[in-house]
Amino acid sequence: MKKINILQIRTATLILALFSVNMLLHAQTTLYQENCGTPTATTLIQNYTGWQNANVLYTGNGTCDVRTSSASSGYGLASGGGNVMINDTVKWFQISGINTSADTNISLYCGLRKTTAENGSNFVVEVSADSVQWQRIVLEDTLPSGTGTSGWYRVRFPGVISCPNLHIRFSNLSSAEYRIDDIALVVGEETVL
Repeated sequence: MKKINILQIRTATLILALFSVNMLLHAQTTLYQENCGTPTATTLIQNYTGWQNANVLYTGNGTCDVRTSSASSGYGLASGGGNVMINDTVKWFQISGINTSADTNISLYCGLRKTTAENGSNFVVEVSADSVQWQRIVLEDTLPSGTGTSGWYRVRFPGVISCPNLHIRFSNLSSAEYRIDDIALVVGEETVL
């Protein structure tokens, strides 16, 4: 039987302590999540009742809808099932009634499906404390564009405001097809295990 010396014990203790500190530094708090459920048919936002969260308000205009075609995939938190399609400049989707007042350093994460030519810059996310004055939050990194880049990506929009009644609005500056799923408000960096 091999003896373990004091140096090995100290080294192991130090490694464990550093690992614990690293986990604390990269901890996240998820304030809100929405996986868009799984509609039985393509359904207008205003008629859909399959949302994951019943304690917030979901609204949309025009023919903005929840559907199951082109289900989310390809990123760690992809739920599949339903997704919201926003494919022209008159459609928008809004989530209202999330309390973020106790937190700072909040980012919105979501699965975003885009077409080949798009880099994500035409997809608009805005936040508001009163649903009157809106502040655009910008996609952290532009997405690749060109042949073979159409598909789902997990994206981050930092700069979500702290307020007792947060409103989030998604819209499109083009006629390109965007879809969203697996929406989350996270304090700090999202960790996918």
